[in-house]
Amino acid sequence: MLVITALMVAVLSVPLPALAAKSDDTIGMTLSPIKVQLVIEAGKDYESTFKVMNSGKTAFDFYVYAAPYQVSGEKYEPNFSKETKRTQISRWITFDEKNYNIKPGAEVEVTYHVKTPKSIPDGGQYAVIFAQTKEDQNSNTTGIVAAKRVGILVYAKAKGHTIEKGELKSNNISMWQTSTLKTEFKATNTGNTDFNATSSFVVTKLTGKEVYNSGDKPYAILPDTTRLATNEWDDVPYVGLFWATSKVTMLGKSYTTRRLVLVAPLFIPIVLILVIVAIIILIILKARSGRKYGRKVRKVSRR
Repeated sequence: MLVITALMVAVLSVPLPALAAKSDDTIGMTLSPIKVQLVIEAGKDYESTFKVMNSGKTAFDFYVYAAPYQVSGEKYEPNFSKETKRTQISRWITFDEKNYNIKPGAEVEVTYHVKTPKSIPDGGQYAVIFAQTKEDQNSNTTGIVAAKRVGILVYAKAKGHTIEKGELKSNNISMWQTSTLKTEFKATNTGNTDFNATSSFVVTKLTGKEVYNSGDKPYAILPDTTRLATNEWDDVPYVGLFWATSKVTMLGKSYTTRRLVLVAPLFIPIVLILVIVAIIILIILKARSGRKYGRKVRKVSRR
């Protein structure tokens, strides 16, 4: 049996709302790990396992399957149906067993294989392994029964000519923000494999005192995509003036943006603008009134 060359990663850097199964009083299903990173070669068979846990109060049946993993748009909405040259690995994943039953409080170990063909494309390959509940055939429930599923991301790099290449398109901090204080950066991957862009966000008062530090947050950038990502401070005061510094590191280079930022609700600048306009109008009216008074004085003096 060949040993899998995998690094199990416990932190998922790409948001995947569709992968999270909501627990209720009866069914609670979780997976471990939630992400796998592989190095694969053509013609090889890689074997590994993952665990499915039942944290609910009743037994249930579930089945496992693999699907493509891609993202749509700059906000990286997950897509589990679109097949590309980067998702071929979803067809190479097989399972020793596909159907399981799990008791409350128990866990099941699922064995899977990545059987690569003799010819594979260079660069990154992406898939997701899902565990999905089955409808209880003995249930008296009528109508539509929503299945629950959880998933493991599979990130693979094929041994061969790997190209890590990309560009930071922007690293912006708006000068006026209304609620949260945030930075946005946009990165494009023009290579053939994924890489991480790391964002750190530091906020200080005008005195220099640090009030927020996000630390380094990794964001996966998939090949042939552009990602728009945000890093934000939620617990910001209602009104304030701050120095904000955004640092993005990718492909061995760092890019820093520093800006003075006003945090204030929308109505405050509107009120200030109205006050300024009112003052200008009063000044104009007063000036006109003064000119009229001056003309009257000159007419009286002539008489």
